Amino acid sequence: MPPEMGSIGTLLGSYQTRLILRCAILEGAALFNLVAYLLDHQLISALVAAALVVTLLLKFSTPGSVRRWIEDQRTSSSQASDFRK
Repeated sequence: MPPEMGSIGTLLGSYQTRLILRCAILEGAALFNLVAYLLDHQLISALVAAALVVTLLLKFSTPGSVRRWIEDQRTSSSQASDFRK
């Protein structure tokens, strides 16, 4: 495997982990608000849950956004290594 493929695999794994963690936090908050709505019948809880679900849906990645993120990470990494020299 070429060296750049290993770094791409590492970056993709990092991106996937970040996405899963972010979505899990949003999902937990949305579920909490849905339970609050079911218990208290406060419209604000339902609205917050809906907003969190919309935010969760907007977090899903496109191939272009993943490519951009990988390029940004590579640029940041090369700048950091240039800075250390």
